[in-house]
Amino acid sequence: MTASALLAYISVAIALQLAIGTAFAIFRHAPAVAGTVVTKFDAPAASSTAAWTGWRDFRVVRREYEDAAESQCSFYLAPVDGVPLPPFKAGQYLTFQLSPFGVSAGAPAQLRTIVRCYSLSDAPDTAAYRVTIKRALAPADMPDAPPGVSSTHFHDHVNRGDVLQVKAPAGHFFVDSNSQVPLALIAGGVGVTPMMSM
Repeated sequence: MTASALLAYISVAIALQLAIGTAFAIFRHAPAVAGTVVTKFDAPAASSTAAWTGWRDFRVVRREYEDAAESQCSFYLAPVDGVPLPPFKAGQYLTFQLSPFGVSAGAPAQLRTIVRCYSLSDAPDTAAYRVTIKRALAPADMPDAPPGVSSTHFHDHVNRGDVLQVKAPAGHFFVDSNSQVPLALIAGGVGVTPMMSM
């Protein structure tokens, strides 16, 4: 399947979802008085209330590959302080602050510490969060390009027992759990991770 054909399928699916959702919302909120149509769309909150500010230490309590090629790995993270985790909105992400392995102390500051975001890939749990990370290789048309710094660090150097610095769940791409509107989810590749949570 070509990229343009895939884009066409996705566009049709999105248009269909919007049409069905709009029709459902109009039908659900239509008053009993004949001849009058009122629509109401309840917008979800912009983001969940952050449970903590700044960075918090999380220990990797488990890691497991999700495919035979070992290109996608899930990391289960529990707070070092043992305080129960707040729920997050399905579709949100965690922000990590990393010091990639192998970067020399003399390297520029932006290379010594990097910040990356990864979608939560499981249902809310008060004991642990899960993220699933795909190893980012050099592009096929640029074999001499370096692989992804963060994903390589996670796959090759982050193991059970390691402690990572993490910010509270954030992001505006989430499902409104109170909505009664039908939902169709479409994703490609590792982009399915927030939808696994949903």
